[in-house]
Amino acid sequence: MYTTCQITNLDSSAVLDLVTDNRYILTGITGLHAPAGLLTQNPAAGGIDGSVISGTRRDTRNLVFTIRIINDVEAARLNLYNIFPTGQKIRFSYKLPSTPALSIDGYVETAEVTPFTQTETITVSVICPDPYFRDATARTISITGAGSGTIDNSKGLDTGIICTIKAQGGAVTNPSITTPAGTTTLNITIASGKTLIISSDPGAKYVSYDGSRCLPFTGLPIWPTIKARQVNGVSLSADSGAPYMRTQIAFRGKYLGA
Repeated sequence: MYTTCQITNLDSSAVLDLVTDNRYILTGITGLHAPAGLLTQNPAAGGIDGSVISGTRRDTRNLVFTIRIINDVEAARLNLYNIFPTGQKIRFSYKLPSTPALSIDGYVETAEVTPFTQTETITVSVICPDPYFRDATARTISITGAGSGTIDNSKGLDTGIICTIKAQGGAVTNPSITTPAGTTTLNITIASGKTLIISSDPGAKYVSYDGSRCLPFTGLPIWPTIKARQVNGVSLSADSGAPYMRTQIAFRGKYLGA
């Protein structure tokens, strides 16, 4: 049984809590499994049977919620129209007793209600362009100066991090971060009191300094990423000023299914 099961409209901030709101019963969810793999196939050369796989990717996720209205029917139905306007962005958050709290964002494709029936039901289809479930809350580690830490990703997939380095008490020159992907060095001097941010999450890669973007997503030869199904070591260093570094690394696990 869910301990948390919420759908939030990210445009209006309206929340449907399917654990505490006694007007509704969630009778079904489909699409929690791993999304389909899409394979690019080419005919095998030389008359050989079969084909050659030249590329793969994962499809978008389609979540379908079936919700029954059981109390205060008219007001409850109108409330659902506010939660699920088609085309708007929603966030589905849930937790089971034995699992971490997870969430995923998507867009309402359809919201079909069966009004004026003995048991009114709404069926909502949500398309999630990013098909992965993620930790609902980021996990963080802090490192002072040139030091190291670990990130436990023993249950998740390869993913990125957000590394925030602040120079406190003096300038930091050419900071480096080492992950299992390799060592990333930024050829920059962080002035005292200023902050450098490196985001390596796929689809949201950037480097910013003092609030301004300073590198596009193609700007680094190696992005600091976290490997799947293992405990990852992370370390920080700098050419000079390492004792002044105050680093926070934020990480949200990424999962194929729920």
